[in-house]
Amino acid sequence: MSAALGRVKEALGVDAMILETRAVSTGGGGFEVTAAVDDEPAPAVAPVGADIALAAEVRELSGLVRMLVGQAWARRSRELGPGLGALYASLVSHGVDGEIAANLIEETAIRMAGGVELRGAVEAAVGSAIMFGLGDDGSSVESRDPRRPRVRIFCGPPGDGKTTTIAKLAGRAAFGGGRRVALVSADTYRIAGADELAAYARIIGVPFGVVSTAQELGATIARFGEVDEVLVDTAGVTARDTCKHAEIKSLAESVRGIRRTLVVSATAAPAVTRRVWETLRGLSPDSCIVTKVDEAPVVGALETLWRQKLPVEFFGTGRRVPQDLEAASPERMAAWLTAA
Repeated sequence: MSAALGRVKEALGVDAMILETRAVSTGGGGFEVTAAVDDEPAPAVAPVGADIALAAEVRELSGLVRMLVGQAWARRSRELGPGLGALYASLVSHGVDGEIAANLIEETAIRMAGGVELRGAVEAAVGSAIMFGLGDDGSSVESRDPRRPRVRIFCGPPGDGKTTTIAKLAGRAAFGGGRRVALVSADTYRIAGADELAAYARIIGVPFGVVSTAQELGATIARFGEVDEVLVDTAGVTARDTCKHAEIKSLAESVRGIRRTLVVSATAAPAVTRRVWETLRGLSPDSCIVTKVDEAPVVGALETLWRQKLPVEFFGTGRRVPQDLEAASPERMAAWLTAA
């Protein structure tokens, strides 16, 4: 990487902005650096263009920071050895923030210095920084009020697997845990948005309801009678869906003690997962489920889990209901990270 950055400087000059760096696994390995230089003269600074000039300066400084970080870690990776160097390059190439990648590598290196092999060291590093093992699918009800069901609402971007995840949890509860579960859909935006969850409810043999307001949610839960748990599906939310966001928040605030679970896909880039968190942090999620880890390594969600200290409960490993859901653990995350 250091040699590649030197080639960029020779070709484009010291003002080159580093746009992207990634490891190349074919053709003997190496690194690919994407860089650019602005040959146009700076425009005259006018009041209307002040923001443009500031943005250009920020981009230039960001490029310099990325270059310096890359050079420093290129030297550091040689000191740490090929295993850690390759892991760092893999994390960065998948879009993980450089600070998070550096923290993970440093924590891993400390453990390897004590004689722990790479996989075990990564496992210990992520286990110390991320909360795992909640995996509480409601099997223990002794501490609850038996007259009041536990209610759990699920939120996240469209297409990230909320409905399938709810069906998996309901299947585990009904078939494996012997608990009484009810399902609710608050997805009234999509055409036939509630039909998929209704079909799962029929197959599993549990009560089902559709609501569009907080008042309807309370009435529907009361109508279910004696159930142990109610799982609530919601419409997928993007950064611009302010109306959906407000409706989900109203639903969540209408039930005392409701649990709020964020569902995100492992296939999403870290930048996308960051936007998801910024969009939904106002809902105060207390746990997270990462889906589609059979399609991609758990890298996109790594940054949010690391920075926000959001407990991760389960990994979704496929579409089979209810089989493809496993309790999250440092062991599994370490396996996926080192294989990325």
